[in-house]
Amino acid sequence: MLRVENVRDALKAGTEIEIRNITRDETYRARHRLFAEERDLVVAGGQIPLLRERSAGQYRRSSRP
Repeated sequence: MLRVENVRDALKAGTEIEIRNITRDETYRARHRLFAEERDLVVAGGQIPLLRERSAGQYRRSSRP
């Protein structure tokens, strides 16, 4: 089983994330290639939560590409 701890914080921080293989007790480092808009969508928890944030004025687009 693979686990990514604090995925939202990891995505906000940059392009590198840490993936933990619980079964094998191993840790891997990976990079994502998400655009800022895609990253914001994942961090918000999906399209509907992102739209809710935007309509409530809570939305702040990521400054990183």
